[in-house]
Amino acid sequence: ILHRYAYLIVPEYRFGELQWFNSLISTDGPIYSITLDKSAKYAVVDLGNAIQVYNVSLPVMNPKPIFWEAVPGEPDIHGRTLRGKPYIAWLEEGPIVVAASEEAVYAWSLNGTLLWTYSVDLVKGHAPQIQTISLSPDGRLLAVAIETGRPPSAVNMSIPAMYVRTVEIHVIDVATGKVLGVSDYILGTPADTLVEWSPDGKYIVLVDGNFVEITNRTGGTVTKLQALVPGGSYVTGIHWSPGGDKVALLVNPTE
Repeated sequence: ILHRYAYLIVPEYRFGELQWFNSLISTDGPIYSITLDKSAKYAVVDLGNAIQVYNVSLPVMNPKPIFWEAVPGEPDIHGRTLRGKPYIAWLEEGPIVVAASEEAVYAWSLNGTLLWTYSVDLVKGHAPQIQTISLSPDGRLLAVAIETGRPPSAVNMSIPAMYVRTVEIHVIDVATGKVLGVSDYILGTPADTLVEWSPDGKYIVLVDGNFVEITNRTGGTVTKLQALVPGGSYVTGIHWSPGGDKVALLVNPTE
């Protein structure tokens, strides 16, 4: 479902009483997602091929964006270039906006300065593609799920033909754009790729189709398994328990 408006409900104490105010964000195009940073000061709006950031710390009916940046890249069938949702990371250097297209991850300061770019280049003749990204709870690391471009047959000739791709995680330092680690691959199908950090930031779960991998915060593989779901079904959602000791997978059956 695509929207052109978003309401933020902002609490504020006035005359000793807690009151609630609406901040209306309106755009000329569809809004795919809206995310609040951990300070709840900024809202990051995903427009599909561009990002807007709003200061929502004060109740303003029609706030103006303080940051606007187009995200270059090859659009999908919906005209969308962003892969995954954009984030704001809070570091000692200040807030950093991070977003990804199919070809690269970008980081900007709030004044629009491009801080770094992490590009996925051709690897042995294969063209990797970014599928989605996920920011760690402390905002310091970014997990990037990448389809390697290598077909499973190039990795292991015994892999069944139903698996058409291999997917891995690159863990990036948000402050520098440097890669801290790369996970082992898992098999993938044309289903959505999902990545989610554990609440304590120690682990990352990667799901593609019905294959699951859990890595540590620098990409080292902890375990790989095939989700116990009916054949042909695929995982469409991930939720960690508050303690980070369990992972729930939402499965969409094909029948």
